Amino acid sequence: MHETIRVWIRHADPLIAVGAAAALAGQPGLFVVTAGTQADVLIADYDGALGWLAQRSPPRTGVLVLSWRDGECEIRHALQRGARGYLLGHCGLDELVAAVRGVASGRRHLCAGAAQRLARSLTRTPLTPRETEVLRLMALGLPNKRIASRLAIALGTVKAHIQAILAKLEARSRTEATVIAEQRGLLGPRLALAA
Repeated sequence: MHETIRVWIRHADPLIAVGAAAALAGQPGLFVVTAGTQADVLIADYDGALGWLAQRSPPRTGVLVLSWRDGECEIRHALQRGARGYLLGHCGLDELVAAVRGVASGRRHLCAGAAQRLARSLTRTPLTPRETEVLRLMALGLPNKRIASRLAIALGTVKAHIQAILAKLEARSRTEATVIAEQRGLLGPRLALAA
């Protein structure tokens, strides 16, 4: 290897952080550092990576997300925010090393699971931002009148959005739409809205 790649691991899960550090420390050309200012690649959990990216525009350090979050919206959001790579928590050592090397050289790296999620999402008609808002409120169990009130839109508009959501998700009911949306990660991080 020509140049040493400096890797900073800033993961919220201490076991993952220690395991990744131990695994990478023995790899030729990779050096685990404790300060981010000198890192070529940052390995972080989803929230940590996005928080770090929000403070640096554009980041000089390549960001690699290592997370159990596998929703298509979350993966897409991380990449849009500037992450260069996305690995799911069950990836192997070889894939982790390949991802670090790829991100350090400026390439993008998605594990097979993340790439598959994104590829599948490209064949579907996406929900509009308003439909996503309605879907999130629907998932909280709010009836149409409460959704209309919360979003300051007409009841008929809510019904039209729900019909569009059901059609796009190929769901027969609100409950099925919520289940499909949860499986696909369309609701984003766990719902925190109060009913």
